[in-house]
Amino acid sequence: MPMISVDISNKMKQMTGELVKSGYYTSQSEAIRDALRELYFSIQEKNKKMMTLEEVRDLTGKIAKKTGKTLSKTVIQSKDED
Repeated sequence: MPMISVDISNKMKQMTGELVKSGYYTSQSEAIRDALRELYFSIQEKNKKMMTLEEVRDLTGKIAKKTGKTLSKTVIQSKDED
């Protein structure tokens, strides 16, 4: 398995050590690998939920056609009402 070196704080070292002592992981490396996997998949899920700029432009165009107002005009009007 390829290896990289990562600096972590004493608190993180303590936290991973506690996870090993509790039997949740067999090593601190395993705990860190699992955390990285979770982070990666969490970011992937967020990215799936985010609209691309093209999708936002398309949606605002559709709204403008239905309402007769651009997004900019709607925002300005909303600010004026406050």
